[in-house]
Amino acid sequence: MDQISIDEVYVDDNIDHEIYVNENQKNDIFGCCHRYRECSNAKRCLEPDTIDFMNCEYKKNLDNGNIFYGKNANDFNMNIYKSLLYKYHSLDDSVRYELNCIIIYYQKFHPSFLWYNSDAIQILQEQGFISAYTPKRMILAEYAKLNYIKSLLDVETKNNLNKIVKQCRGNRARINKDDIVDYYIKNGIIELDEYVNRFVSLSVPNELCQYIYELYYDFVQGHDSEYIFKAPREKDNEPTFVNAVLL
Repeated sequence: MDQISIDEVYVDDNIDHEIYVNENQKNDIFGCCHRYRECSNAKRCLEPDTIDFMNCEYKKNLDNGNIFYGKNANDFNMNIYKSLLYKYHSLDDSVRYELNCIIIYYQKFHPSFLWYNSDAIQILQEQGFISAYTPKRMILAEYAKLNYIKSLLDVETKNNLNKIVKQCRGNRARINKDDIVDYYIKNGIIELDEYVNRFVSLSVPNELCQYIYELYYDFVQGHDSEYIFKAPREKDNEPTFVNAVLL
């Protein structure tokens, strides 16, 4: 095969090659890379100034002084974080452990989730770290599903459920889980109230989201394996807020 020298490569002098490169790279625009926190802490892009990173949108923001992450974020209030830190370090060890579990779950999985209720949860809510409420209807819907599944195996449970179904159904050939939930709520079954109160739905107040993330990076990151989540799992035969089925 004949070799081609650089001098023999055709170059059209009428093309603005800088524009040509940019046009061909425009589809490679990306929001940021995995170093976004490092860059935020440094207040500048830490990657080499090459074509690969010229299309980083966050680099353009950093160049213009717009920082979105970390303690250098434009809207980060250090006084709020210091106040949160004071409360964080003032917690009993067991309560702080619970909070760290919640922080990990929040940071890695979902902004709101079902959790087992406890005295620690009440303290964390009073301190303003979390928002918590009991989603009674949703939990009862899951209870109805679980109760139906159990009824396939347990004669006594099946008989009790059949009584409820009969009262709910009326002239209809079929009912769904909402009918049973309505029945539970209307009749105020004490055992179900006790069941519902075992669970709580957790989230982080919107105004604290970025500060909770900083707690994670300052105190929890790298130690994730030391914490055991208290979120109900499907394998525990507890409500999971997923796969609700019609009866």
